[in-house]
Amino acid sequence: MANWCDNTLVVTGPVMDVAAFKASAAGPGSSEPDSDASVLSFHRLRPLPSDLVKAGDEEAQHLWEEEHWGCRYGAVESELTADVPGRLNYRFESKWAPPLRFLRAMGTRWPTLTFSLFSSEYCGGYLDFLRVEGSRVDWQEFRCWLREQLLSTTRPGYPATTVGEGEVIAWCDRGRLAGAKSILCLLDQSELAYYDGVPGGLRDWYRRQGFAVVHCPVENGSSLPVSDAVLAACAAAFAAAEKPLLVHGSNRGPGTRVAAVTAHLEVQI
Repeated sequence: MANWCDNTLVVTGPVMDVAAFKASAAGPGSSEPDSDASVLSFHRLRPLPSDLVKAGDEEAQHLWEEEHWGCRYGAVESELTADVPGRLNYRFESKWAPPLRFLRAMGTRWPTLTFSLFSSEYCGGYLDFLRVEGSRVDWQEFRCWLREQLLSTTRPGYPATTVGEGEVIAWCDRGRLAGAKSILCLLDQSELAYYDGVPGGLRDWYRRQGFAVVHCPVENGSSLPVSDAVLAACAAAFAAAEKPLLVHGSNRGPGTRVAAVTAHLEVQI
């Protein structure tokens, strides 16, 4: 059975440009000639090639959609939930994944607009945030475990080693939208130094943003397994923390500190 993503897209910018986007976005909901109308038509904004539609090869069409939109079918069940001067809010579903590639293309086509996407796919356990301003793309993914009590992601500003206050503010905003109430930070002292330009330092900033914070440092780049003592401390932090708890090191992929800690919590909790 297919997984579906629930997407909220906010489009902001100069009033006339936002209005022009709204008019351009309205169109057919699919490539079929008798398609229902859609307020956010991928088929109008970035349509399939006409020869591909004429060929009638559905699988080839889906492959094109995945390559150029990032998902199949485009915006399904789309609705315009807010329309004020300079801002549009859309709500829609997408199959398998959020339309990240589509929005990157929109950033290139509409460089004066900002596209901010919040996408949730709870069956597979993913939350995605994407912000596109022209050619600039800011993307962050959160992974969810344990009935959405546990989240993980990369550290603020990753992979930069000099991170400013603005990056940390945006990261905290995304964490809050993802539902996080507490933060478990695995960064060592050398990594915390990346945030020397943030008033009070990273951990104090988290607290001032309203998060409960636990620090269980694990040496960055260590080839050794995360120690039993650290894993036990992380389990205790999870048990005591207000949920959901957001865990971060630097990266969060396979073989990282975050992967070791979240795997331990999945077994122990």
